[in-house]
Amino acid sequence: MNTKLLTPYTQADFTLFEYRPGIGVVLLPNDPVYTLVAVSRDFISTSGMKKEDVIGKSHFEVFPENPDDPQSSGEHSLRSSFEYILRHKKPHSLPLLRYDIPNGDGTFSEKYWKSSNAPVLNEEGEVVYIIHTAEDVTSQVKADKTIEEHKVLATAFQRVEESELKYRRLFDSIDQGFCVLEMIFDGDHHPIDYRFLETNPAFEEQTGLKGAIGKTAREMVPNLESHWFELYGKVATTGEPLRFMERSDAMGRWFDVFAYRIENEGSSKVGLLFRDITDRKKTEEELRESEERFRLMANTVPQSMWITDAEGRVEFLNKHWCDYCGEPFSETTATEISIKHLHPDDAPKVMETFSKAMQTGEPWEVEQRNRSKNGEYRWFLNRGTPFKDPQTGKVTKWYGVGIDIHDRKLAEEALKRSEELLEIKVQERTQELEKANQELKRSNQNLEEFAYAASHDMKEPIRKIHFFADRLKERLLHKLEEEDRRYFERLEAGTQRMTTLIDDLLLYSHVNRGIASVETVDMNQMLSFVLDDLELHIEQKGAKIEAGPLPIIKGRPRQLQQLFENLVGNALKYNKPNVTPHITISSNLVKGSDVTVENAAIDKAKMYHLISVEDNGIGFHQEDAERIFNVFTRLHGNAEYRGSGVGLSIVQKIVANHSGHVWAKATPGEGAVFYVLLPASQDDSDRK
Repeated sequence: MNTKLLTPYTQADFTLFEYRPGIGVVLLPNDPVYTLVAVSRDFISTSGMKKEDVIGKSHFEVFPENPDDPQSSGEHSLRSSFEYILRHKKPHSLPLLRYDIPNGDGTFSEKYWKSSNAPVLNEEGEVVYIIHTAEDVTSQVKADKTIEEHKVLATAFQRVEESELKYRRLFDSIDQGFCVLEMIFDGDHHPIDYRFLETNPAFEEQTGLKGAIGKTAREMVPNLESHWFELYGKVATTGEPLRFMERSDAMGRWFDVFAYRIENEGSSKVGLLFRDITDRKKTEEELRESEERFRLMANTVPQSMWITDAEGRVEFLNKHWCDYCGEPFSETTATEISIKHLHPDDAPKVMETFSKAMQTGEPWEVEQRNRSKNGEYRWFLNRGTPFKDPQTGKVTKWYGVGIDIHDRKLAEEALKRSEELLEIKVQERTQELEKANQELKRSNQNLEEFAYAASHDMKEPIRKIHFFADRLKERLLHKLEEEDRRYFERLEAGTQRMTTLIDDLLLYSHVNRGIASVETVDMNQMLSFVLDDLELHIEQKGAKIEAGPLPIIKGRPRQLQQLFENLVGNALKYNKPNVTPHITISSNLVKGSDVTVENAAIDKAKMYHLISVEDNGIGFHQEDAERIFNVFTRLHGNAEYRGSGVGLSIVQKIVANHSGHVWAKATPGEGAVFYVLLPASQDDSDRK
């Protein structure tokens, strides 16, 4: 915009224009846009808009037509006035004009204006600006409407007097207190009392004054304040209606009163329409006192507390909050203070949360960072709770508290970092353990292969020792003395024990490799194979063996057969001299919770097969019950009972390979019982 266009107004003049009293704007004559270039401060306060949101926009963009009022003609009338200015280049005034203004939420407020437009001309006589001024007369128009409405009501009452029945029905049906007074004046025409001419039921209910018709106010309420006479006397004298809220100390009640003169000028009759608003005023007073108590309490607690109106504009910040941010409380700047000290990254989240709460009317909370007076940002838990009008249920205020949770947040972040570091360490340790486990597996495999190869290679020289010792014995048989023959027998026995030990070690090495695959195994069949293999030994001992039904399980047949071979063979070996061996084999389906064994990892919810092998042999001390399963452990000397001390270790390893557990109970001289616990299949569990 050049200097010529600013004549006779300059940019400085716009600043002066902003401070001029009254509602006014300056527009460019760029029909049909009419851009706003300046607004007065009264315009800003009246419209509730910000200057930066208005300047540079079209007047009709800022103030669109109310879509809910199809009969609205405000925009059309205003445009016509602007066009008149452009054509005739002289001021133009508009008649009373209804032009609703937007509230910012899609709704409009009903507004009435007295407005005028004046052109600003440059040196060439061209219109360079249009100055639009307006006076908000909404209250006056609405008051006039109310007065007119009540005048209509008063006229109706006058007409109803012609029909007493119709008049009384209408009179009594009004839910507001209503009465007709006749003012009483002294000689100087000063109101000193009034007489009740008419009352309705609502009047008696709200005032408690019964039988008032024909009596004066002083008769009904002797200590009634004189200013009531002044108020009603003024209405009767001037004819101007009056609307006010007042408390009568004499009656102890609050009233919302509308008073107007009845009949023509000079009449001393006054009509009253009123409501008893004592309860409402009491509620308002209690709310005010409650808010004062809240503010007093809020300024003493070591937490940030606040109050906003229903739209979220801050009305109160407590002392702790003001001390924290280093700025004094001011109702005009409280909202700006709150926003200014909020961390920019948290502002969108806070605004969205609060906006949603205002829509739903539900409590809300959000974590946010607030800047202190030292420039430090600390974490707060901000919680807001709505206060709702008891009658309407609408939110009128929001009460909130900001709790400092900075130390907790730091602890949480530290814990999170620790957990992340721990997770990394666990992963690294797991990888190390997996690597070590693989190394251990390779080492065990190499060791087993070495043991297998070594044991296998050891059998060959022992076999040769046994072979050549036997040949030597045959060749020297006729030359050997009795002691020499005993030496050969001991040599043969030693080589036999060594062969047995090597075989047991080979078997232990084999079962120590676990089981790669499983199949369905009938334990009855495995026991049958073992009894067939031990048939000669059983006959020599004269042993009696009783076996009940045994289960069918999942496992390795050869290992399970070896299990029975070692247990039954062990029972036959350790029999008592001159006592017929009696071996009992049985099985039961049990639940893990029913089995109590120390140091056993048994799933109490699973089903198991409990197999027992009981004998009447020599037994052992119970304190040796765990030690006998160790490799090479023997409780008796070779002279009494020959063996390698590996058999029960093989039993334990086979049971472990099948996810089971084995243990023993015994008493010296009274035999022993070996228990084998093996997991049952799902079908067996269902049968249970």
